[in-house]
Amino acid sequence: MILNPLWWDRQFKEEFIPQVHSLVETLEVRLLPTFDNIGQEAEKKAKEEWERLGSVASLYDFDEAALAEKAHDVGLDYYFMMNGLRQGLINMFSVTLYHLYEQQKMIFHRKEILAPEEEDDRKLI
Repeated sequence: MILNPLWWDRQFKEEFIPQVHSLVETLEVRLLPTFDNIGQEAEKKAKEEWERLGSVASLYDFDEAALAEKAHDVGLDYYFMMNGLRQGLINMFSVTLYHLYEQQKMIFHRKEILAPEEEDDRKLI
């Protein structure tokens, strides 16, 4: 085994690190901002439900406090669902980041640890 530090320096700087940065940027810049307004969205859902219940309740004799509570619950349910989806997305990206690390580690293993004729031997991978 002959280490090639200059090749690995370039490999890390030009391939491995940019891959990690792109993955993190995708999560932080493209995906997570879609969850920035879930509080306002939940309030909107609650208001819409309040209006819907109010239009139905006008036909009957209902307790406004009970309707307000139901509308509030719709907003809360929406908020908790979206917040759970946000957390699930973060968790998924954690697994993706680990998978990327495994791929990069496998490249190192194949190029530095194994001999060139062993690189494609599945028993050694």
